[in-house]
Amino acid sequence: MRSRLLVIAVVLAAGLGVGTNAFTAVDSDRGVTVETASDGNAYMSIEEGSIISTDGDQITVETATVTNRFAEPVDITIDYQITSSDGSTVAAGERTAADPVAIGSSFEPSATFTCDSTGSYTVEFDVTADGDSVYVETTEPRDFDIHCDLPMT
Repeated sequence: MRSRLLVIAVVLAAGLGVGTNAFTAVDSDRGVTVETASDGNAYMSIEEGSIISTDGDQITVETATVTNRFAEPVDITIDYQITSSDGSTVAAGERTAADPVAIGSSFEPSATFTCDSTGSYTVEFDVTADGDSVYVETTEPRDFDIHCDLPMT
């Protein structure tokens, strides 16, 4: 019995002395290239909107054009706010595509507001795209200016 305990003790001591050959850290130099794309060429391509129609002092603007360049259909939502030059909000809301936007297709929601004598407005918007294996959103709002001179025809 004593000899068995001695053999076990020797084996355990040898194992502790040899180690497990595991490691806890690695230091490596590897090259990494990161590229960004402009809004117009990204997977979620975003182009600012413009005035699409007028009716007296009623202005309808396309808030943005968002094109799906992902490899799957995505649900696209645009949150927007239109402010006048004095900082007051004249329109705000959320527009969501009725159906998932197909690969290569675009979503172009619009908003209508009343143009008053100030004539200068800022359209600010955020975009979210959500698919089966992808979720992206703008990290900061995009904006563009609209100028309307009354009377508009």
